[in-house]
Amino acid sequence: KITIKIDEQKIDDHANSVIGIFDPQENNFSLNMWSNSNGDDIKNVLKRINKLKLSKFSEDLLFQVLFTNSYSPKTNLTSNEFLKIKIDWLIKNRSIKDLETLLQINPEVGQEPKAIKFLINEYLSSADIKSACEKINFISKDIKNDYLDKFTIYCLINDDRKDEAQLILDLLTEQGFKDE
Repeated sequence: KITIKIDEQKIDDHANSVIGIFDPQENNFSLNMWSNSNGDDIKNVLKRINKLKLSKFSEDLLFQVLFTNSYSPKTNLTSNEFLKIKIDWLIKNRSIKDLETLLQINPEVGQEPKAIKFLINEYLSSADIKSACEKINFISKDIKNDYLDKFTIYCLINDDRKDEAQLILDLLTEQGFKDE
């Protein structure tokens, strides 16, 4: 007879995913480069950096450090908060292509509606509906966001996929969606 005991206090957080664009070895970094950092310190340093006008070299270095694949800090910063810091940085710097790359490489980024809404709105603002509609592929199926749901239906209709659009609308209506 085998007895297995699991101590809930000792289970590591396996939800702590690695999110980034660059391979750590490219720049002589480590997957654990942020692990032992204090999240509060990171937030404070980034807040100070955001007040400065960085040189091109410094901005590139910050970009490489922020977007190298690594684990998030274990103290005072969740992996979701760390992801939001990265997304906010890309949005602030209007790095559309880098945000798209981040979404392509890391599907879990699609669970953050702010990133996808930003991309869609950027393409819509330049009247590039086709490119904006391509971004609906990044949307995680777990995300419930009225704006993104409506835009998905619009894109399906625009792409002459009316049956799929109707199906999604019917499913949303069953789930309580009330916008006509």
